[in-house]
Amino acid sequence: MAFKIYLLIASMHITIFYHYFVFGGWEANLIASGFSFRQKDRLHEFNSIRGVKCIEFSSSLCGVQATTNWNMNTVNWLKYYLQMRILDRTKPKHIIQILPIASVFIGSSLWHGPELGFSVFFLTLFLNSITGKFFEKTKFAHSINKTVPRSILFLPLWIWNYFQLSFGGMAFTFKTLRKFNNMHAAFGYCLFWMQPLLLVIAISLPKVKKEKNEPPQKVLESETKKER
Repeated sequence: MAFKIYLLIASMHITIFYHYFVFGGWEANLIASGFSFRQKDRLHEFNSIRGVKCIEFSSSLCGVQATTNWNMNTVNWLKYYLQMRILDRTKPKHIIQILPIASVFIGSSLWHGPELGFSVFFLTLFLNSITGKFFEKTKFAHSINKTVPRSILFLPLWIWNYFQLSFGGMAFTFKTLRKFNNMHAAFGYCLFWMQPLLLVIAISLPKVKKEKNEPPQKVLESETKKER
């Protein structure tokens, strides 16, 4: 199984590095044309329009880190024109709102096309990201971060993250069920039950208590009452 995981991640990196080359050429064209130039005060930035941050993406340890550093312009558009529009701003910031997050991945899947492989990929990517968001708030995660050095955590977290990205990414690459089903069957379809199970566990684990920030509307109402 370990060798299968190695082959899966290695094979997926062939596609990833191909896209690095494509994004690099795209960014180079923007720099050469001057579209990517920005000036603020005395600071000059020649590559302000980024497509991908290769080092950050290659070293990502969770789905959130991966998605925020890949196809960045599209991610920003989905965030500000889709996710933020349906975000309930009356809720405190520490509350994870699943629907606005899911809308980004649903929108991405619809934009790429009707092929089943795209839907499978963005489903696994959504579960990867949302599980990480819930898990990082748990007492268990905080205790691990305090006791285990990051240098030791890096490799297992990187392998687990890239296994998920590659498992779904092969569906993205092959697109049709007939092609990517053989690859998923070789792994016993393990990710399709492991991700939901881990999500339930992450939601159920005790969370670190933080001071709850009142929603903006309630803060405004309380300030108004004080002035009166």
